[in-house]
Amino acid sequence: MSKILTKFLLVLSILTLCCNTSIARGFDFKAKASNGIYIFYKIISIPDRTIEVSFNNRKPSSYEGFIEIPDTVKYKDVTYTVTAIGDSAFYNCYELNGVRIPATVTSIGESAFDASRIRTVEFSEGLKFIGDFAFRQCTQLQDVNFPNSLERIGKGAFIFCSNLYELNITNN
Repeated sequence: MSKILTKFLLVLSILTLCCNTSIARGFDFKAKASNGIYIFYKIISIPDRTIEVSFNNRKPSSYEGFIEIPDTVKYKDVTYTVTAIGDSAFYNCYELNGVRIPATVTSIGESAFDASRIRTVEFSEGLKFIGDFAFRQCTQLQDVNFPNSLERIGKGAFIFCSNLYELNITNN
């Protein structure tokens, strides 16, 4: 009985370690963007083939320049659709100047761009939700044009954006 229990606990420990690897890393895989910068992704749903932009906690603030997030990404011969920007995905990215978000992205997570030095953000029609504190402390951000599809902006989403002088909201 003791040998069986020991083997069971060993197998359980190995499975737990393997299953939590993406949690420890913050991402499941990375792929090069059009400008050559790696973007990190976390799989949301394997059956739906959806992913979100994530972060690399081994090297925080690893994004730089202008990033155009693709609407789809191929990984291990499977094409995934990018449907979200995850919580803290671009947190504290001092070298990030701007981002273009595709129409497939419907949500931006909590603190997604918090404390980054982003200057421009280009939303596409399809975005429905901007999370709490998503752009907090983005002191270089100057103006924002919201798409007609936007339904909700979370609390404090643009708080402490000291240079933000224009928010363009449609009649929606």
